[in-house]
Amino acid sequence: AKGKAAAAGGGFAGLSGGSKKKLLQICFGLNKHPHPMIRRLVGETLGVLATVGGKSLAGPLRNSLQGCLELKTRAGVCGGAFSLACLHRYTPPAWAAGAEGGGAGALRSTVTALQIKGRDMPDRHRCWILHSVASAVLAAADAAGEEGGDGPADLVLPLLPLLYTHVLAFRGSAALPPPARLLATGAELAGAMVAALGPRLAA
Repeated sequence: AKGKAAAAGGGFAGLSGGSKKKLLQICFGLNKHPHPMIRRLVGETLGVLATVGGKSLAGPLRNSLQGCLELKTRAGVCGGAFSLACLHRYTPPAWAAGAEGGGAGALRSTVTALQIKGRDMPDRHRCWILHSVASAVLAAADAAGEEGGDGPADLVLPLLPLLYTHVLAFRGSAALPPPARLLATGAELAGAMVAALGPRLAA
């Protein structure tokens, strides 16, 4: 994976400013594609580009992707949420810093925006939001550790109603069990919340 990222980095770094801008425009255009596999491919691509582009690219990318959460189409919101998750997974927390200052502050802003959007999304689309929230919470915990904080415990408690609503919506029945992916997403968020609360729980 590192070899592929390095190869991608060499290619991306060699592009002109106009070519880089065009490539990002293509990615953001496809990020609203109705097919989920296309959106996932775009998210992974943006994560790799942010890795090789460095902090100067990762910060603006985060701001642009957070803006995608305000799109009118559900596919666009889901694509933006998944790409945010990839950005958090691929880059150091401090790279997400924008106008908010440190990496932890930027990630708190992202978690809050995702939490609000998660309340409005239909049940079958909410898994995209929860996946991104889980990635952001883990990244925020890492950022808080690097900056000497106690962790994003204040972000975790407001997420409990969102997780509870998600789980209740997909309890299923013997005849119609809930989709495995949706259950896995809820478990992913629950695991991230426990990890973020780790220092408090240990104390």
